[in-house]
Amino acid sequence: MAISHPLVTINRYIPEARRNLKCAHPATWLDRVCGCLYGIAIGDALGMPANERHKGNFSKVIGYRGDHLPAGQWGHGMDCVLSIARALLKGRNGREQVLLNKSVSPLAIASAVILHGSDPRFSEIVTRAVSPLKKHTESHRAAIATSNLLTLLLTGSSKRYALTKAARDIRSGNFNAYGDGDFTPKSGRRNLLETLETALWAFQAEDRFDDAVLAAVNVGANACTTGAICGMFAGAHHGFCGIQGYLLDGLQGKSEIEEVAQRLILAK
Repeated sequence: MAISHPLVTINRYIPEARRNLKCAHPATWLDRVCGCLYGIAIGDALGMPANERHKGNFSKVIGYRGDHLPAGQWGHGMDCVLSIARALLKGRNGREQVLLNKSVSPLAIASAVILHGSDPRFSEIVTRAVSPLKKHTESHRAAIATSNLLTLLLTGSSKRYALTKAARDIRSGNFNAYGDGDFTPKSGRRNLLETLETALWAFQAEDRFDDAVLAAVNVGANACTTGAICGMFAGAHHGFCGIQGYLLDGLQGKSEIEEVAQRLILAK
């Protein structure tokens, strides 16, 4: 049975003035925020059967399976996103401190982008937040690239333009990305940038939300993280309405995701 759109609930609580904060079509932005959060959970849950397994050592993932947890149940990645979202929502005074301490991975930064992405100081805040990571070059580049890419997707930039910008953010060093936004999947155990690149490869290669996330998790290894990152970007691009019904129907914990989505949007 198909679930109702979170915006049906959210729109009951948002004053008309707040609906015009982001763009001329606020419902589109709200839809992308919901798609982003649901996308993380879906990618995390789909990755469970392939997590910590090399490609060829698991059956191809075509939907939710209950190998380790109940089918459709998400794990640590989405738990991290929800935990940081709640911490950020405790009050403006604590938001930057949470960023400074916790936004070290692509997933961890999602809630901060939703809350702060329209703030002219946001890029400055993120740069300062991840500056201690400069000695860990991979984490530093991944955080900056994720922040910029997710901001572009949530505000309606084209997929091609957003991916080209992401490639330019992190194309130096060992990251195998070029100025035109080409990405390569990495099999086996991956570092943070290689995981991000694999997620971006799947997002770039596929036109549908489900095809992108399934491509990401079927590379194997740290499949939950790769699927969640791909789902974050694909959900922000396609919006909640672009996520296939069978993935929404089988997902566990939807009420928890909707509750956090409402609070993030109302905090804008």
